[in-house]
Amino acid sequence: MRRNTPASTPRISPKHNFLFVSDLHLAEGIDPQTGKVAPLEDFFFDNAFANMLVYHVDLAAGANISSAFQKPWKLYINGDFLEFLQVTSVPDENSADVQNGKIAVTDHLRQYGLGTSASETVWKLNRIAGGHQTFFQALGWFLAHPENELVLMRGNHDVETVWQEVQEAMRTTIKASYYVWYRDMIDGRAPESPLPLRDDLPAALPDDYVDRIHFPEWFDYEEGLFYVEHGNQYDPVNSFSSIDRPFLEDDQSRIELPSGSFFVRYLFNTIEQIHPFADNIRPLSSYIHYALSHNPSETLGMLLRQPGLTLKAVLNLLGKSGKMRPEMPTEDDAVSRFPLPNGCVRLIEDIRYKATRISRRRNRRYIRGVIAGVLLRTLFWFFVVIAITNFIFGNILLMFLSLLFAAGDYLIRLKLMRFLNSSESVVGLREVSEAINYVLNEHTHLNGDGHSAAVQFLIFGHDHNPRFEELSQHQNGRNYRQWYVNTGSWLPSYDESERVIRNAVQLPFLRIVPDRIGFDNALPELLEWHDAERRPYRLRLIEKPK
Repeated sequence: MRRNTPASTPRISPKHNFLFVSDLHLAEGIDPQTGKVAPLEDFFFDNAFANMLVYHVDLAAGANISSAFQKPWKLYINGDFLEFLQVTSVPDENSADVQNGKIAVTDHLRQYGLGTSASETVWKLNRIAGGHQTFFQALGWFLAHPENELVLMRGNHDVETVWQEVQEAMRTTIKASYYVWYRDMIDGRAPESPLPLRDDLPAALPDDYVDRIHFPEWFDYEEGLFYVEHGNQYDPVNSFSSIDRPFLEDDQSRIELPSGSFFVRYLFNTIEQIHPFADNIRPLSSYIHYALSHNPSETLGMLLRQPGLTLKAVLNLLGKSGKMRPEMPTEDDAVSRFPLPNGCVRLIEDIRYKATRISRRRNRRYIRGVIAGVLLRTLFWFFVVIAITNFIFGNILLMFLSLLFAAGDYLIRLKLMRFLNSSESVVGLREVSEAINYVLNEHTHLNGDGHSAAVQFLIFGHDHNPRFEELSQHQNGRNYRQWYVNTGSWLPSYDESERVIRNAVQLPFLRIVPDRIGFDNALPELLEWHDAERRPYRLRLIEKPK
């Protein structure tokens, strides 16, 4: 790869070191009353997550560790932290929220779960926290250490964190979870907690913890170091016309669900009875290919049993996936809300719009191929039945002709399947990362000192595929290599194009320690947590053949 050699610019050493995880998808978890796991729960690593935080807090406090590590941590959960779409329980009729009129439970909500209003989302958040007590206690324990910070990015499955009421409920829940943990530890009721009780821990979170929990509206940016966002905005099935203002045009109290969220709420929660890992296949078009190829009768039967919802889902996809945000904010508003100049934000928004248009074209081509494959499969069995019938009745010539047609059909379908498996149905985040990298390299930062807005890492989640790739560098005014990094997911992930179900206990995360020697030219520290050993190792990534 040809690489420019930019002039060296001194790095501003940030106050924190950084940890990034994404796509945890916490749903209802374990019911504290029954001890049973909710049927749609996929996240079972609460203790492992707590152990990872303990390891890194101890690492920062270690007397014998390099001074580069001796900083507070800033933890990013980069979208899809909470799986609001798969909370299907509803409040009891005697609950306070129903009695005071905040939530009206209808038959529709009993079947599909609560909606997206602020009050409904707060109820779902409390339900999730009740089923993942250790996880929320771990966040509180992490914030009990001075100067540690938590950043909760929006994803397409938890965009409801846009509500101020939900953000306040999150802060309150973390504080309450920590208090319960501390009292249980003092009283000896939690001997198996992975979180150690130490003399320097406060009995309650200090008042400044509120200011150390952040909810960026779209992306976040650390000068010279990283740009981070979830990544769903470049996927037409899962994008919002405006992720910072994702409201229905005619009802600002509710969220405008993108097509993927609509599918999860109304179809996938049923589909998982056929394919339990359906929502772990990326992208959606690959799942359609998988379902129609492996269980065509069950899949079609499920869709035909709900023709109204199926049709509505298709219309939802056609109507929303190509929408541009209704208007860009004013210059002053954008500067106050986003950590980059408005002109730069506009260019990134243009990348989103172009990526969704290209993805829609690729998706249409991909879906046409999938439908053609289903028709060819049906035709194949038709010719086989004709051949068997002719054999029974002694029509040998017609039997051979039918078998010949069946063989030709099979070869055509095999070639089509190979094409579908090797083709991209959407614009990949690697492509998006290159485009954003170019914008940042060419743009000047807010402070007006003439320095480039370039960063070393462009960090995404969303597609559940942990990886890193070096970017094609342009003149960026800084002396470092530039990388696309995807932090993957802590869930099993099925890759339809590679026919691979990834290891169910792969727990990937990215660690950034800017003051380490040689950091500017080192590989990204994309790690995998090994809970049995209570330590991380570098994630094993396989080089693709050239």
